[in-house]
Amino acid sequence: MVNADWRDFQDKPAIEETRESSILITDYCRLLEKSSWEVTHIIQAPMSSERFQANIVAAMQKAKILGVTSMYVIIGKQAKAV
Repeated sequence: MVNADWRDFQDKPAIEETRESSILITDYCRLLEKSSWEVTHIIQAPMSSERFQANIVAAMQKAKILGVTSMYVIIGKQAKAV
């Protein structure tokens, strides 16, 4: 499974982000484990920063907004029945 954190960061400084309005990789892993999957690996997969143009980066820096340039590969296997 390839996925990334979903964070409420549009026009919001990183310090003002709240956990309640975010979905983190740990949440996805927890859901997989509740669905009879065993997470065996979590690998961070860097992505190109080309999508961030200079003017966008400048605005993000001014507003202290974090930019995400990676996704995660979550590897799992079906858990054995107990």
